[in-house]
Amino acid sequence: MDAVWAANRAYTPGMCLGVVDRSVKLIRCYGKTVPGPNGQRPTQDTLWEIGSASKTFTATLFALRNSHPAHASTVVPLRSRIAGYVPAVDGKVNIPRRLTLKTLAQHYAGLP
Repeated sequence: MDAVWAANRAYTPGMCLGVVDRSVKLIRCYGKTVPGPNGQRPTQDTLWEIGSASKTFTATLFALRNSHPAHASTVVPLRSRIAGYVPAVDGKVNIPRRLTLKTLAQHYAGLP
């Protein structure tokens, strides 16, 4: 993970990387949340803006979860509104109500 940060530190002020292998979870955070003196070191609890790569990753995990037999009784419909799954920040959910899991998975959500 240190090598990933070293290769990207010129392009991003900070990042958190995580690896899960069975029961082992490893999280490393690097840099600052924003460039300059006001940035803080990110933690595993830092909220990040979703980027295009994580949209694909999220859609894949969503599809794998819904196709797994262990979750047959709790399938999440694609028409579910995203706002119902996003935690509130400062008491607000800043996701437009019209957005669904399907629009997110298809990259039609209009999110950055």
